[in-house]
Amino acid sequence: MSSTPETAKTKSRNPFTFKWSHRAWLHRFLVKIYNGIFAMIPFKMKYGIGRMLRKNKFPYQLIKPGSTLVQIGAPVDTLKAGRSRGLYFSLFNGPTGKTVIIEPASESEKAFNQLAKTHGMSDIVFCRSGAWNEKKQLKIYSDPKHPATNFTEGTVDYDAKRLSEFSVFEVPCDTVDNLLRPIELDNIDVLSITTNGAEVEILEGMKETLEKGVTFICLATHKHLSNIPEMMEKLGYQEYAFDDRGVTYQRKT
Repeated sequence: MSSTPETAKTKSRNPFTFKWSHRAWLHRFLVKIYNGIFAMIPFKMKYGIGRMLRKNKFPYQLIKPGSTLVQIGAPVDTLKAGRSRGLYFSLFNGPTGKTVIIEPASESEKAFNQLAKTHGMSDIVFCRSGAWNEKKQLKIYSDPKHPATNFTEGTVDYDAKRLSEFSVFEVPCDTVDNLLRPIELDNIDVLSITTNGAEVEILEGMKETLEKGVTFICLATHKHLSNIPEMMEKLGYQEYAFDDRGVTYQRKT
């Protein structure tokens, strides 16, 4: 691991970081245009440039070849656009490590497996499932034109007009503990959750995983999840650094 930097409370950041709403129509419009354009750029080019831009940023600078990494939430549109955190985890990790992707969408599973086969990413283990605090079927709201905005029922309070833009389907969900147990991981170096508001429920379903050891946990920033810092404190984690999606927490020694 790299040397300890300033903590998130003291580390400076761009004043506009996380200040805008990802639910705003303008943000969704611009992201869809960006994703559409970058989806046409060759894989090696866009992820090669993306890797160079991210190598000195969190959470990527925490990764060394041979790390054990877990990414929860991996929509196919960000993958095709060169913005997939899970894919970058694999690129920084190398073939000697292990990168577990937990994502319920079959389109993502197919795309990740195809990339892994084409580019020799032998570290990727794809687990097709939703993550929750118990094993059950849950409704997933999916925007076909912008899968990165997909969310689990009960986690987002969109108005009726916005909700009408989503398709609804049921997917099997399970706890992170249950999903990771067959993979037989030891200590996890970095675990990232980017699920548009289901972070609390997912954390509640990974007691066994936390007890085995997770050094860093990355959580996307959502304004309605104001209790996350307090929850992470109770779980034994402290703010470590701002990253490209939110905050990276470090396990206290």
